[in-house]
Amino acid sequence: MKRLILLSLNALLLTSVRAQVPKQVVVEHFTNTWCSTCASRNPGFFTNLSAFPQVIHLSYHPSSPYPQCELNQENKSGNDGRTQFYNVYGSTPRLVIQGTPIPAQSDYTDPALFNNELGDSSDFSVRVSIGFPSSDKAVTQVVIKRVASSGQSGALLFQGIFEDTVFRTNQNGEKNPVHVYRNGAPNGQNIQLPQNPGDSVVITEEHTLSQGWNTERLYGVALLYDEGTNYLQAGSSQGMPLLSLSSRKLSENAVGLYPLPCRDQLFNTLNEDAWFRITDLSGREIQSGFWKVGTALDLSTGSGTYLLQLKTTEGIRRRFFQVLP
Repeated sequence: MKRLILLSLNALLLTSVRAQVPKQVVVEHFTNTWCSTCASRNPGFFTNLSAFPQVIHLSYHPSSPYPQCELNQENKSGNDGRTQFYNVYGSTPRLVIQGTPIPAQSDYTDPALFNNELGDSSDFSVRVSIGFPSSDKAVTQVVIKRVASSGQSGALLFQGIFEDTVFRTNQNGEKNPVHVYRNGAPNGQNIQLPQNPGDSVVITEEHTLSQGWNTERLYGVALLYDEGTNYLQAGSSQGMPLLSLSSRKLSENAVGLYPLPCRDQLFNTLNEDAWFRITDLSGREIQSGFWKVGTALDLSTGSGTYLLQLKTTEGIRRRFFQVLP
């Protein structure tokens, strides 16, 4: 009997050490506002991407082959730097998925581009938040947690801020470019990873904001690599900035919620899927994720007054609500 118990304990320990988490799928999209080829190929790519809402999409605007690109000029060193990081500088459109450049002649409408990457696991989880300490500064905070044992001790971390929609018509006729790279050291920084399962490290980076950027639409992204360019994990604040309750005006009628007050489930009246974040009155995140139409959020974790932030196609909506015991 003692031997069986010992074996069971060893199995439990082994399971806990190897409890990997799903690896976030990321597609980095190199395009250009003057590129006519982009205008013809991007619509099919976006149609394909729309079937995979769990995929993080990021767009960069390199100066080659069209240096006139306005979005490149607004962040030339960053956009060109990310292109050179993957050695894909010189032509658009190009895709990099999970840190691997996709051949330029590939079919961007093929669902296999994303299907082939789903289901992978990682030894690390990555959580990202963004704050605005002043009108011209943003700070991204990345929490990297080791969830399973591995020999990886060092890593490369890229932190960037992106604008979810830029409302303009491009020179090539495309409208309202999405997930536009705005700031962040393009080659990342070398960091030390937490060593034991359950341990975490916190890395912050300050970003200078420019006039014309819509801070309500800025969000933070973190991409984690080994000490080369092998992709380990990623995270996004999903367009939901950590707002200061004292400095931002909140509309109580910004989104319909029911029942109010609620107990263990909360529904909304939106007719579209949306990213959400729930924080308590101190700003501590309670939960976040993707809220699908017609589904309820599980709020059985505790009673209190909370702030809900929803990112929709119309922007960010906010509302306080109460959870009863």
